[in-house]
Amino acid sequence: MVIQITVEDGGDHNHHQIDHNIFGYRKPFGGNGAEIIRVGNSWSSQLPSYSIIEENIFYHCDGENEIISVKSGFNTVRRNLFYESRGGLVCRHGHNNIIDSNVIIGNQLPGTSGIRIINQGHTVCNNYVEGVTGKGSSAAFILRMGVYERPSAPEDYEDEKLKSYHRAANIDIAFNTFVDCAELNFGDGQGDKEPQNVRFAHNRIYSPNTFPNIKINNPAIFPGTTFVDNLCQFKSKESPAIKGFQSITFNKEQIKAQRRQAVSPADCGTTWHSTELNEIDTLTGLMQQ
Repeated sequence: MVIQITVEDGGDHNHHQIDHNIFGYRKPFGGNGAEIIRVGNSWSSQLPSYSIIEENIFYHCDGENEIISVKSGFNTVRRNLFYESRGGLVCRHGHNNIIDSNVIIGNQLPGTSGIRIINQGHTVCNNYVEGVTGKGSSAAFILRMGVYERPSAPEDYEDEKLKSYHRAANIDIAFNTFVDCAELNFGDGQGDKEPQNVRFAHNRIYSPNTFPNIKINNPAIFPGTTFVDNLCQFKSKESPAIKGFQSITFNKEQIKAQRRQAVSPADCGTTWHSTELNEIDTLTGLMQQ
């Protein structure tokens, strides 16, 4: 792990800010514990942190399947760029987090993942995910089934319930764009606590060379998950057999323009590392394509 933010019961909220860094060349670790940033821990997951992670670049971060692991509440992760990194942005524990305007570029590399959502009160909006190959728990978007209800803060922090998966509820997923991704997965994982009051609305799914990639892994997500006014383009103009999706023909350039919302590589990192500068010059050009 590179950065661990510790959240303590009874202490002041963190209000930490991590911004304009370049994290890169993290080789596969072969197990848990190789996140780049973890905010909180399982035993403190019901506590707020109020940390902000913004305008960072994660470049070839392949340590494990979670690049940023959020394990606390009231955090904001926004305008970060994940480039060819084999892992995802994960709300693993905690509640009321904001995941906004991040750009994830997988370039069809094996092991690339997107945004995984568990627990309650999150807002996931304006994110752009392209070329992610993962499926199931590593898909471009994952809404997971819960194993337990949301525990109350006074519970013993060593209780297994705090380390498990809590019911997803009261979540808004809107205005995100998914381009040439293998799968968007709803209901992944074991557990019988179906999502409640989850809205997937006004999102755009552009995969003109493949058939519909919306996978309902567990039909128990209905009626707690509602799909509203989502636009999609798949091969042969097919549309998912789910109410709330409309097939249209997108302007490809307008679709990909959203990727340019990511922080510019030229604005991040040091000015004294020559190898890094060469890599970032290349990445700056790639992001403008």
